[in-house]
Amino acid sequence: RRRRREMEFDGLEAPGNKPSGALVLPTEPAVEGDEEGALFEDKYQKLAVAVSDDEQEPLGSSLEHSEAPVAASEPHDSSQPFKKYYDEDPSHPNWTNHKKHIFIFSNAGKPIFSRYGDESRLATATALLQALISFVEDDNDKLRVAYAGKHVFLFLVRGPIYLMCVSSTGEPISHITQQLNLLHSLIISHLSIRVHTALTLRPNSDIRDDLNGTESIFAGMINWMNNDFMMPLKAYRSLRLSKQIRNNIGHIIHSARSPNMLYALLATGHNLIQLIRPKKQILQPADFHILTNFVNSRPGTKVSDNWIPICLPRYDETAMLHVYVSFLDDNTWLALIASKPEIFYEFLNSKQKIQDSFVARGMLQAIQSAVETTDISLSELN
Repeated sequence: RRRRREMEFDGLEAPGNKPSGALVLPTEPAVEGDEEGALFEDKYQKLAVAVSDDEQEPLGSSLEHSEAPVAASEPHDSSQPFKKYYDEDPSHPNWTNHKKHIFIFSNAGKPIFSRYGDESRLATATALLQALISFVEDDNDKLRVAYAGKHVFLFLVRGPIYLMCVSSTGEPISHITQQLNLLHSLIISHLSIRVHTALTLRPNSDIRDDLNGTESIFAGMINWMNNDFMMPLKAYRSLRLSKQIRNNIGHIIHSARSPNMLYALLATGHNLIQLIRPKKQILQPADFHILTNFVNSRPGTKVSDNWIPICLPRYDETAMLHVYVSFLDDNTWLALIASKPEIFYEFLNSKQKIQDSFVARGMLQAIQSAVETTDISLSELN
């Protein structure tokens, strides 16, 4: 059954007398969708051991920018998946020099992800962490936070998935908690909430094989979290652009929309330019962060048009949506989202109409000029 959706575009105004990168804070609760996309049952039919890998260098300044120098590890074995500090484990002399460790593991103590090192060599450590959590839970309590000198040990339990951060960056507990929540949502975005069911029914399952190839996406999210306060503020940043140009962009996208389109958004880098959405159904910031990180961190996204299955947990954690992603220039990208997997060519036609209109009306040049414009000056603040 196809339900007609009235669409509206959500103009994110950033007039010239307002600060660059204005925060856009949603004021309406999320509404779960009533259409399920194709669910990938095969994700749970085959659970085997694999190694997650890779990490990107931190981008720009961050809370970890002042981290003490870490001595060089042993040369990387080219036969192994590449990852920064891949050869390290808790016995390595440099292990304690990192200012922020992140571990994700199952309720059976199986490692899922580690920011540093090879997960296959951390099974003993994650089993110990799982035992600590279970020991406290046996007393009808929850292990949340522990302190040791300047280090904070933060634990977060999300069903059968456990997340832990060891940090000496000085970040507030609430910020680290939100970061761990977002990393859990990142797992759900690839496997949907059904991964919880799989781990509950088969606690000894290893889901790293299902997350194989997502190393750069996890690394990109961690780097972004360390450099941008939009995530702790539960907001997304909009590109500073005149109201007229933003409205023109919105009208162009709206006029080329497909009847099967759920959301459409235009962004440059991590900055939102325009959003088309159903009435009374906003795109939650956490879902925007997941999608934006996916587009900017996934290798090869800029090379050609992409048709990506993804779960947006704040929209519907049980269903996989389908996203058409196309870069219109080096940094500006268009994402068209639907719940049906068979409408790639519909979106391809919509994208072509949008791109042709942008070129004819000089919208891409206006966006590029806005990106290069200096941030808000003190004189504009009066």
